[in-house]
Amino acid sequence: MKSSSISVFVGHGDNDARLNIERAVQQIGLQITGRGHTRQLLVDFCLRTLPDLIITGVDYPDGNGIDALIEVARHEPRPAI
Repeated sequence: MKSSSISVFVGHGDNDARLNIERAVQQIGLQITGRGHTRQLLVDFCLRTLPDLIITGVDYPDGNGIDALIEVARHEPRPAI
């Protein structure tokens, strides 16, 4: 499949789940520009690089993914799944 210029951050507290999501994202041709396993990595990366899309789980060892999305949106709203 043709590679897309859409940049995606993939985050999940469970490593296996994150890897499965990454495979699916790559299969449809989206570019993964960041990945993380903590809430703080999600927030820091997304505010620094402004990916086109954030794909995240809810449970992280250091907090909640939804709260992380809200924090990012306060500064730089991004589409998220």
